[in-house]
Amino acid sequence: MNNFDVSVIVPVYGVEKYIKVCVDSILNQTLSNLEVVLVNDCTPDNSMKICEELYGNNERVQLINQPRNMGAGEARNRGIQEARGKYIGFVDSDDQVQPEMFEKMFSAASKFNADVVHNTGLNPIIPAKGEYIPVDMTDKDSVLSFVVHLDFQPAQEVTLINDDMDERLDGWLKHKYHWAVWNQLYKREFLLAHNIKFGEMKLAEDLIFSLECLFNAKNYVVNPGGWYIYRPSFTSLSRSTRSPKGTLKAVSSQLNGLNLMKSSVMKIAYFRDNPEKFWLVLAHMMKSLEDGFIRIDYQNMGEDGMRADNVIHDFFVQEFGDKAEYVEFLFYELHRNYPAIVDGLSITSDPKVWETVRKNYPKYLQTHDFKDLWEGFAG
Repeated sequence: MNNFDVSVIVPVYGVEKYIKVCVDSILNQTLSNLEVVLVNDCTPDNSMKICEELYGNNERVQLINQPRNMGAGEARNRGIQEARGKYIGFVDSDDQVQPEMFEKMFSAASKFNADVVHNTGLNPIIPAKGEYIPVDMTDKDSVLSFVVHLDFQPAQEVTLINDDMDERLDGWLKHKYHWAVWNQLYKREFLLAHNIKFGEMKLAEDLIFSLECLFNAKNYVVNPGGWYIYRPSFTSLSRSTRSPKGTLKAVSSQLNGLNLMKSSVMKIAYFRDNPEKFWLVLAHMMKSLEDGFIRIDYQNMGEDGMRADNVIHDFFVQEFGDKAEYVEFLFYELHRNYPAIVDGLSITSDPKVWETVRKNYPKYLQTHDFKDLWEGFAG
């Protein structure tokens, strides 16, 4: 096994337009002792063919094929098993990273012998002109770049957090530690020793994975800054693009997450000794799926739209049998009585929002604060 400092795992599915610039941004890191692990999740387009042609003979690239389409979580699990690096990073295949990202993270990891390094920020990129993202988001002449804080009350310097689990839980519940996996670096032997892997969920599998890491890590390091380049979508999430099948992903993830959260969290001594804390993290996960997906879908589609095609009804019948009618009644009664919620994803996917950012770019560049912009569009 080669001794790379970092292995960057990239699940590949339906990204032929972006995969080259994604992989090149990783290979061109200032940290040169790094490999890319490309896991083909049975992509239906030419994504993997492009990878084979461009990187098939590159000793710093592994090309791995899944036996069938199994989802991003299982692709990442396979990548962890096959990785040859001391540390593991994740990048989504339609995004990119700034050249210094993994050097900064590996430096922090080495300084503290970290199990996990957690970045506090994100680097969205928008075109300087026009409505569409340039293919290569590292082209500084054609994009506007800024850093957004993901963590509430982000650290101001590289910090090793203490091992008080009550404080870690309080910080997690208050979104002091954002739970995406692409803003973190993990010691591979730490993941393997604690058997931390992605579960079978369509949505929010990152949340449980990150939670396990936070409460198992002896040395958890917070690293201020954002070098991960996020590619905002300029496709409006209109009512016509919503569907009951999309809602079903969130509903099924809630149910799958019940057992997955219990089996994952109750392995940790802190939660075994304080079982009441388990209900706090479970409620947090359920609320994240509810507020981020299901409530928004109900607002956009309405009850008739969500009942279309009977996919949600059929799911309840499959899961709850003769109790399905009662569960379905409670489901819709709950959503009829919910107050309206801000559709944040639609806001950040709206070209008009980014036009406003473009006009006020110097302000946001200085403050790194989207509070005024968000409140203006959220009403």
